[in-house]
Amino acid sequence: MIVRQHACRYWIERDFQDAKTSLGMADYQARGWLAWQHHMSMLMLAMLFMMRERKVNQKRVELLSYTDVVEMLCIFLPRGDVRPVDVYRIIARRHRKRRAATESARKALARNRIKLKDVLRKKDQSNKVGTIRKEER
Repeated sequence: MIVRQHACRYWIERDFQDAKTSLGMADYQARGWLAWQHHMSMLMLAMLFMMRERKVNQKRVELLSYTDVVEMLCIFLPRGDVRPVDVYRIIARRHRKRRAATESARKALARNRIKLKDVLRKKDQSNKVGTIRKEER
């Protein structure tokens, strides 16, 4: 139960981080409650759109992020200074880095698990030796 809650918290925090960096959640300058409500309403609609796009394209583009969708929108909406090939190249580079970071984290986690097992084994052995010495007295 605790692990599930902790895992859910990570994804919630991740969504807030994406909303702040990619969608402008932290960029409002509202003086009144109504203006803040309008800003947050538009932000929630943008988040809904982004999550839908990620879900629809999940099989084709496994690591699609909010930033990737924003960059694609910059291309497909009327804009002439960026070519689609450039955006796809940038997204592919970002995905390679993300895969490398994920793999590195998995390896580090595996190394830490091995180290933890060694520490626990040594601690267990030292406890057994201490118990034997106490029994000899």
